[in-house]
Amino acid sequence: VTGLVGAKSKALRWRLPPDCGVALFAMAVLELWFLCVAATVATVVADGCKQVPVTAETSVWVCDEDIVRVTHTPRGDASAPEAKQSLVVTQPFNPKPFQTTTTGDIVTVTTSTTRVVANTTSGVITVYATGQGKDQLVLQEKAFSFEQVVDTPTTNITYAVNQSWVSPEDEAIFGGGEFQHGLINFKNTPIDLVQFNTEAIVPFFVSTKGYGLLWDAYSWSGLNGAGAGGDEHAELQPLTFTNGKAFFTPKDSGVHNFYIDLDNSNGYGSGGKNVTLNISNGSDTEVVVSWVGMNNLPDVTIGRVELEAGVTHTLTLSSDKPARVFVRTPASSGTFSLHSRRALLIDYYVVVPPLSSPSPIDAAISGYRRATGTAFMYEKYAYGFWQCKEHYHTQEELLGAAKEFRNRSIPVDAIVQDWHYWGDLGWGPQWDPKIYPDPAGMVKTLHEQLNMRLMVSVWSKFDTKTSFFKNMTTNNFMIANSNYYDPYNPAARELFYQFSKAAHFGVLRVRGETPYQQTAELSDFVPCFSFLSPLFLKEPHFPQHPQTLVSMHCGLMRQNQSSFHRRDRCCTLVPATVL
Repeated sequence: VTGLVGAKSKALRWRLPPDCGVALFAMAVLELWFLCVAATVATVVADGCKQVPVTAETSVWVCDEDIVRVTHTPRGDASAPEAKQSLVVTQPFNPKPFQTTTTGDIVTVTTSTTRVVANTTSGVITVYATGQGKDQLVLQEKAFSFEQVVDTPTTNITYAVNQSWVSPEDEAIFGGGEFQHGLINFKNTPIDLVQFNTEAIVPFFVSTKGYGLLWDAYSWSGLNGAGAGGDEHAELQPLTFTNGKAFFTPKDSGVHNFYIDLDNSNGYGSGGKNVTLNISNGSDTEVVVSWVGMNNLPDVTIGRVELEAGVTHTLTLSSDKPARVFVRTPASSGTFSLHSRRALLIDYYVVVPPLSSPSPIDAAISGYRRATGTAFMYEKYAYGFWQCKEHYHTQEELLGAAKEFRNRSIPVDAIVQDWHYWGDLGWGPQWDPKIYPDPAGMVKTLHEQLNMRLMVSVWSKFDTKTSFFKNMTTNNFMIANSNYYDPYNPAARELFYQFSKAAHFGVLRVRGETPYQQTAELSDFVPCFSFLSPLFLKEPHFPQHPQTLVSMHCGLMRQNQSSFHRRDRCCTLVPATVL
């Protein structure tokens, strides 16, 4: 007997097996009716996930026995999509069997290893790992919210979204990308999830409570109250500084996370080199943040210190740039939250490793790989040493450095030519013959005499005096009021490819294995991948020419100073330190 109860309909439909008697059927109907238990409608979607509606705004999607998707849409907005085509979860799932029951206002979805309990009144979702005769709570929603935003000048309606979950006292949370602050456990820690010159974002988190969480949003986002922008850090307490000093008396003892928001209008890095924050209780002074002589600081930084309740502390701030300081106190430690400035819906995936897993975090990462795709293995040379400096000034200097590495028997597999190889010709994909008279000959020497690869830094911005800028402008391929081309336009991407083909692929692919560094993706004003941040586009710059970018074993490497889900599927690596 199969029962179907829709989220918006209480009608029952039954399919009676031919060998089942009427009496048995009647008994089954009465039993299910009095227990108020029935299966909920499930709709198969294109990626193989099956939708289980909970309310008009909330759905659970079963993607695999250990992977579920949760979506919330704004209440009362009929135009809001029920779901979106994910740009990062692109691997089709094989449907797995599951059970769905409804008892009162509770919908329960159960696979062989996972149980999801959803409240049809509030839409709040709770996730359990199942097995070995028990259920183990792994993730419990606390609240979610939408704030309507009207963008200018398009007047498109979108939302600032916020989702929070319960965070147990003994939980530790890891992941999110690559940061400069040096912290690892992000419990109760406010962190901006946006690309900066020295920080790369992959909004996937793993927890010691036994789950992985993929936040599927593409705008400027934040963890635990960060990333809201302006004075809207609602989950953080602002501190008022006068002449570089502020006073703070904690209400609770424990770890306090200090969030320094450096005043910056360009959104890709503070431009400052120094920021320090010290805290003193009158007898002892602790360093909270100390960034001195650092290039390309991100817009925000954080520091952590343990404080005693009731003791007044003096904070001393020094910064190249105007800065605002906030604190997240232990009172908020029971909440784990994510925020995005622009989205049409809340959309996230939960990986729930089975209770029998010997390493739940490894199992969670394995689930992430299944959802986003398997990464290529790099060519062997890519695992060696890469020699990189701010930039080489001439062909002679670069070859001289490469030869000295070999003369001194220092192992090196690749050498990087960063910017300014265009010399006086203007910013763009071109070699100034005065300083690089023979790029092809340079690469041939590196390959044949020194057994070394060359990586070239490629930018998606053009000096206004260059033919590239004029050509792009003539075709209306430039982003308004900028010197960056528009990567959303397929014709603009094709033209950009032709520029780079002439200057880089056509000249440098002596052995067909030249690494390629798309440097301007590091959030320089407007990224050359889609969405202001995190930087990501479903297709690379050159989707029409996949053979140019991807060989079976990543013969042509791409290195970025930014990242996002699936970037490693495009033979892309992110340097461990980008300074």
